[in-house]
Amino acid sequence: MITAKNYAAQALKSLNRFILNSELLNKYGVDLSSAKLISSKINQAVHFAIPDGGKIFDSGFKGLRGQDINLPYPVITIEFLASVADIGDDNEKIVVNEKTVVVAWQDEKNSDIYTVSLTNYEKNKHWLRGPYGLKVPYDLHNNGNPLERTVEYIGMFPETASNLTTTQQEMFTKASFCDLSMHELLEALSCKNVEQSIHQPASPKNAQRLKPHKLPIYETRFLTIKAGKDKAESNKSDVKGNHASPRQHLRRGHIRRLEAGNIWVNSCVVGDANKGIINKNYMVIPA
Repeated sequence: MITAKNYAAQALKSLNRFILNSELLNKYGVDLSSAKLISSKINQAVHFAIPDGGKIFDSGFKGLRGQDINLPYPVITIEFLASVADIGDDNEKIVVNEKTVVVAWQDEKNSDIYTVSLTNYEKNKHWLRGPYGLKVPYDLHNNGNPLERTVEYIGMFPETASNLTTTQQEMFTKASFCDLSMHELLEALSCKNVEQSIHQPASPKNAQRLKPHKLPIYETRFLTIKAGKDKAESNKSDVKGNHASPRQHLRRGHIRRLEAGNIWVNSCVVGDANKGIINKNYMVIPA
């Protein structure tokens, strides 16, 4: 399910509030130059909404292995509703819903990708950015073992200004799911049968909406999977080699890598029930 709606405009309004109020900057420890940079990027961005939780295929980024990663546009935002564990007033563990916006842009000179995230907590009216961003090499998944490629943690506040390096493996275990959502989007877009559709059209009255300080309504895109054409190919592959007519089972949705490009194959029931049935339980994530 996609809950996100116009999060980028909400985040931009909050950032501009910080930029115009030095007391607010000091209170929350926000760096002015960083706030201005992200504000300008959101103004330039093409906006995407993805399913709650920030995951699309959740396939371990197999579709990106062995290829350069590039954003579909110079600047994008990715918005979604995240549910994270938090500690309540009585030290009880609770689940908090956080509106989340990831801002990503690609360097014109060296093609590396920069990502930063902003979140809006239920108890806080402001959108605040994480304590770090990530600089991801465009060839992170290309040539050799991708786990040996490095990314940079870039400090976003003065007290965390020093850069740190880590392996990609550490990135996947330590970095927030906000950066991983960018990889989820890029992996989905690598599939030929995944298309961009309009999730929310832009308001034709955005210019007038800005005058009374209302939020603009941005055009926001989401992804549509066109997997019907690949069903016949999937069925043909079931009768080849030693896997002809296996026991009936649920084949999990997966990325199929072909010479012509990646495709996404939806989950389906395959095999011969007369030879037995294998029951499997999978978590289904809507795309």
